[in-house]
Amino acid sequence: MKKYYPYFSECRKLLIFSFSLLLGALSCELLLPQISGETINYLRDVAAGKVTGKFDLWPYVISFLCLSVLRSVINRRKGIIDTSITTTIIKNIRCRVYDKLQKLSFNYHDNTASGQIISRVIHDVNVMRGYFATLFFTVPEIIIFLLGATVLMLNIHVKLTLVALCTAPVTVYLMIKFKGALHKLWRKTDDLYGDVSTVLQENIAGVKVVKSFAKENYEIKKFNNKVNIFLDSFTDAVSYWAKRVPMAHFIFGLSMPLALWYGGILVIRQEINIGDLTKVLFYLMGYGWRISRIGHIVNTIENAHAAGDRICEIIDTKTEIADKEHALTLNNPSGSIEFANVSFSYKEGKNVVQNVSFKIKPGEIIGITGPTGSGKTSLINLLPRFYEPLTGKICVDGVDIRNIRLDSLRKTIKMVFQETLLFSATISENIAYGKPDASHEEVENCAQLSQAAGFINGFEKKYDTIVGERGVTLSGGQKQRVSIARAVLPGPKILVLDNPTSNLDSEVERIVIENILNLKLTIIIISQKMNVLRKTDRIYVMEDGLITASGTHQELISKEGFYKEIYEEQVLLK
Repeated sequence: MKKYYPYFSECRKLLIFSFSLLLGALSCELLLPQISGETINYLRDVAAGKVTGKFDLWPYVISFLCLSVLRSVINRRKGIIDTSITTTIIKNIRCRVYDKLQKLSFNYHDNTASGQIISRVIHDVNVMRGYFATLFFTVPEIIIFLLGATVLMLNIHVKLTLVALCTAPVTVYLMIKFKGALHKLWRKTDDLYGDVSTVLQENIAGVKVVKSFAKENYEIKKFNNKVNIFLDSFTDAVSYWAKRVPMAHFIFGLSMPLALWYGGILVIRQEINIGDLTKVLFYLMGYGWRISRIGHIVNTIENAHAAGDRICEIIDTKTEIADKEHALTLNNPSGSIEFANVSFSYKEGKNVVQNVSFKIKPGEIIGITGPTGSGKTSLINLLPRFYEPLTGKICVDGVDIRNIRLDSLRKTIKMVFQETLLFSATISENIAYGKPDASHEEVENCAQLSQAAGFINGFEKKYDTIVGERGVTLSGGQKQRVSIARAVLPGPKILVLDNPTSNLDSEVERIVIENILNLKLTIIIISQKMNVLRKTDRIYVMEDGLITASGTHQELISKEGFYKEIYEEQVLLK
């Protein structure tokens, strides 16, 4: 419970107020059987001729009515407050999980299915709502009522109370006995729900691939299989509990017959009156309702514990890449870069980058080329510290990037990725993503640089045109041009382009590359296109994680190797 304190600490005053209302509502409820019993005693005395004077039942009726109305008013107000409390707690947890996800490294996201993450942020956090509602409101209500009712029953007749409640301990024991096994079942069920979310998310993201291969029926079967497995696990958890609850309810259900039997004997012996027996029976009815809820409480708590474990796995995950205590901020960086004996691998095994070393001067334009899977993208992903190298170091402006604040480093470096992603927002908001306070003129200038202005102005709403999730309303080439404008707008000193023009025609590509090269930035371009690479100051060839050659375009085409081969394929054989 202590680990959740930060999420409900701001609700302390509301929790105290809610508890005060709970005491008021329960006081009314505990008084109602007293009035009912006294009313029956009064009617008995009237019938027996023991009451002198005028028959007057109104004081009892009005008292009962006032207490009932007061309890309803209090419960209504309490329900609003309780909902506000649980909503605030769930909001805090969800925001905390989302905040942690933003700070976790690429390595975590690479190894965790997006569906599992979505399941934990949405489904598991929602499950926690029931946990806090149970813990803060239901459990105190049950405990206070049971204590209050027990004291009042004991005050009526001790032996009758003990006989009536003799089955309660057995009932409670049966309901909590199997909670450990239930926890495991709910944990399995929550994991399987994450699998369902993963299949759904992947299918939605890859709908074009599914349809292009006519695999709709296959995907339907795969999804149905995951849903059925989840449903079987869910049914197992519910059935496991459901098979044990009826027996517990039956055992406590014996309390009422026992109370009627022994209470009837006491009434006949005149040890208690009929009104007192009525009070005990009313309290037993309240007892039974609350004892039956213990089963639901145990089920809710174990379900929430399983969900909480999955949530805490995210929150407690160590942030692999974070700022050091005295990390530096780059002030007016020049844009120099140095890789010194850098090696990297995603998992234990073969390095995808092996002992790479090179230097880039401020304002230099560097090309990196090589076969698919040679480690080019992995290499440049080390520069903004998306991943940590195994060995060696990387410096920007002569400072080891591990000693630079992440926000400062990533403001200095902007990247255009192979896979272009745009957010569900206007084109203007997408371009200004890295500089939200940019003027419209700045947005337009960057759009013109990336040759995006032409098609943007062709839309009815121009820069206020909404693009769908991941920019699906735009073509691949249009998305690439918006992405280039987005990277350029914040004014980085280092620009990294990973196959930035793969979807552009040759003329547009030529203009875009020329505009980018005229920015006077330190630029790294990954490409296999000769018309792009020949415009760089120096080119590095990567094969199997190693730099196997370097030099200018003219130098490399005069040597045997990969670069000369692709040059001949693209230029000489054209």
